[in-house]
Amino acid sequence: MIRRASSPRERRLAAALSIVLVAAVLAVFAGVGGHEYLAYDDDEAITGNAGLSQGLSSDGVAWAFRTTLVANWIPVTVLSLLADQELHGLSARFVLIENVALHALATLLLFFAFRRLTGTLWRSAAVAAVFAIHPLHVESVAWAAMRKDVLSGVFFAATLLAYARAVERPSLLRHGWVSASLAAGLLSKPTLVTTPFVLLLLDFWPLGRLAGDDGRFDPKRGGRALLEKLPLFALAAASSIATLFAQRSAGAVVAANRLALGQRIANAIVASADYLATSVWPAGLAVFYPAEVDGWGISRVAISAAVLLAITALCIVERRRRPWLLVGWLWFLGMLVPTLGLVQVGSQARADRYTYLPLIGLSILPIWTLAEIASRRPTLRRPLAVTSLVALVALGSVAHRQVGYWRDGATLFARARDVTRDNALTRSFLAEALLAAGRHGEAADEMRAALRLRPDYLEMKNNLAWVLATNPEIPLADPGEPFRLAVGAVEATGGRNPQTLYTLARVFERDGRFAEAERTARRAANLARSLGAEAFALEIEAKADELRGRTPDPKSGARRSEPGAAQGGSSLP
Repeated sequence: MIRRASSPRERRLAAALSIVLVAAVLAVFAGVGGHEYLAYDDDEAITGNAGLSQGLSSDGVAWAFRTTLVANWIPVTVLSLLADQELHGLSARFVLIENVALHALATLLLFFAFRRLTGTLWRSAAVAAVFAIHPLHVESVAWAAMRKDVLSGVFFAATLLAYARAVERPSLLRHGWVSASLAAGLLSKPTLVTTPFVLLLLDFWPLGRLAGDDGRFDPKRGGRALLEKLPLFALAAASSIATLFAQRSAGAVVAANRLALGQRIANAIVASADYLATSVWPAGLAVFYPAEVDGWGISRVAISAAVLLAITALCIVERRRRPWLLVGWLWFLGMLVPTLGLVQVGSQARADRYTYLPLIGLSILPIWTLAEIASRRPTLRRPLAVTSLVALVALGSVAHRQVGYWRDGATLFARARDVTRDNALTRSFLAEALLAAGRHGEAADEMRAALRLRPDYLEMKNNLAWVLATNPEIPLADPGEPFRLAVGAVEATGGRNPQTLYTLARVFERDGRFAEAERTARRAANLARSLGAEAFALEIEAKADELRGRTPDPKSGARRSEPGAAQGGSSLP
């Protein structure tokens, strides 16, 4: 049951530890104020989201509950961004600083909640410290679009604290605060759907609400604990339905033929083991880990499953003597479930941000186990304390370095390229960031690398052809490369995509084939207009008018990219 320490000395120590926790967050994340928005979700969620310009007007608030943000219905997160629009016009500096402030608040609430739930001071502070500075949490804080993560962290910790108070002195109002906190959390990020199960785990330990006087499970008490959480399960179910609907509407749920169920289960097993490994040894972290579409090797899946099953078995065996092992482990696995890709969303195998709340449970295992060892062998207290402090400092140091990789897109995706393999999507985002920085030759090299990994990457074929066509200063080892890429993109789209046709027109222009360029551009403009893309059609027509009547400069020589190519694009679809 809950124990509340109230001595003045302990209250002063708790206040001092709170200050230290906030200082640790600030020390690790101090650099984010100089970071930029990324062309990866930040553009869709913030910089390119016209609805945010409404601010906290009545129309803006109503819109927050109607819209989705990056394929998620998360109105509380949208409201926070609308407030940012009112305060500072969505400056990247202040949006990221607010992420840090929210993370610090979540850290404090977590400390208060654990102290109330467990009656411990140093162990609760240790759990909060791991949450505050673990390198896996950098992604959730240093990425502006992940406002939903830090907001959900605040409301999750508030739910735990409200639940501790409700258990301590039950009342309708106090249970109402639990429901309200969870509802706000679900409206910030729907992965909190497993929170009611976490509360049941806390009923088992440390609250001891499920056992009878003999220490064994009491079905009546268990039934009451489950019954009181029915409103929370109802909230979680409603959130799950809304989330699946929003993601299907946005096309974020991958078709069943992309990853079969067996592959998704295998990926979930491997991802869980990888999360465990990077929690213990956070090296080689990246913004994107590609899913293995061809499937994981049987040995990798078998080893991962064996590790997970062995830990689970150990926790079950020790559930009476060391109940925190089972609670922390099931907390970790249970809160990962919504993110493991059993319903595949996107093409990632895993993501660091998905550990934001599950890692709290995992941190319980070593912290309470070390405390038990120290209590049994007092001579080890000082060495264990020093070792724990060194480990925390090491985590903070790695996290601080990880924060630096998030300063801009080129740095972030270059890092991801370097620490992952066969990562075509990361190379495409790196190319985009390099283009934005004016580093066109390097961008073209990354695009070529992406195409070597995925020869069927249609968008990359078109993009590389465009870059080579519009940046003639890029040297070409193969003069026919832009033409082959552009024709391949046009053929792959059946000649029904105005963008690929326009790219081909620009390739013709690069090679001095202006008549062919004009004809192809007008064809692209007509197609764009038929598809309702009037602004794009006007842009293409302006280029076609510019090309009319132009002739190659005889001093420059002809640069025909494909000798013997069909004239006027007549052989194209």
